[in-house]
Amino acid sequence: MAPATAWTKDWEMASRYPPGFYDEDALKVIEVAFHDIWDRLATSNPRQDTDVDGLRVAVIDQLLGLVGQGITDPLDMREVVLRHFTHRPCI
Repeated sequence: MAPATAWTKDWEMASRYPPGFYDEDALKVIEVAFHDIWDRLATSNPRQDTDVDGLRVAVIDQLLGLVGQGITDPLDMREVVLRHFTHRPCI
């Protein structure tokens, strides 16, 4: 195995999903699911004091994890993620 470069070390610290981990179809599914989920979260939580960037990252992380588990139906993904986030006191 080739030695890790500074870039790969930075990437490993930033994400548990390395570049190229997902194919183009998986990325499209994640995008569709994210926009659907985000629209629903935004309308169900109009408060302005929520950490929007943190919430976006958390939603994307959930979606990446689901795809990694083999869940690729956007409706199933939406159901799992919304269930996760709507049971938290900050939402």
